[in-house]
Amino acid sequence: MKLTTKYFKLSNNIFELGLKPNEFVVLAYIARCSNNNSKAFPSYNKIAEKCNIGLSTAKRVVSELVKNGLLMKENRLTEDNKSNSTNAYSLTEKVLGKRDIEKEVVEEPTTEEIIEDEKETEDLIRKYYAGEVTLPEQTEQEELNEKIEIFQVHLNREVSSNLRNIIKDLDWDEIVNTDTQINSNKKEKYCTENYIINAIYANKKRTKLKLVK
Repeated sequence: MKLTTKYFKLSNNIFELGLKPNEFVVLAYIARCSNNNSKAFPSYNKIAEKCNIGLSTAKRVVSELVKNGLLMKENRLTEDNKSNSTNAYSLTEKVLGKRDIEKEVVEEPTTEEIIEDEKETEDLIRKYYAGEVTLPEQTEQEELNEKIEIFQVHLNREVSSNLRNIIKDLDWDEIVNTDTQINSNKKEKYCTENYIINAIYANKKRTKLKLVK
């Protein structure tokens, strides 16, 4: 079959990594943005937008991919060395399926090149969500575990059965909105379960008020 549009390649090895759906699409998007399987420079906002996920989910998924040795992240600063620029990402040997990866100096893409890459990617991501690319569906337990992981980051420990039952009844919009609220408001490096539960119910209350209006 001859393709009439541009495409990018992924190693067959990617299907042996046991990736969750969000991890798969984020990793595929970063691979698409990479120049010759080297470096990619999408922002968290762009990853969230193109992969059709929330901002906090994008940050969490990237963090998990780095933690699991599937992605390398390089923090960068703007020219004034005062503010954060977009991160530089590169796929690891686990993803590329290569024993030896040659290190090379890669020039950062221009703004025009980044915009062009993003346009070409939109069609690919759209096809993914249209069902032309399918992944094994998550079981209820796998989905619950993924939801719980979001809040365990704040607790730095296992959640209680009480909080687990509350999280079980939340949809993904509630999960993302509550996580965003906690990230925005908490002052300590960790928080209690009561803090999380209060944030969940505060978010539910705000949602009900919006519906009433």
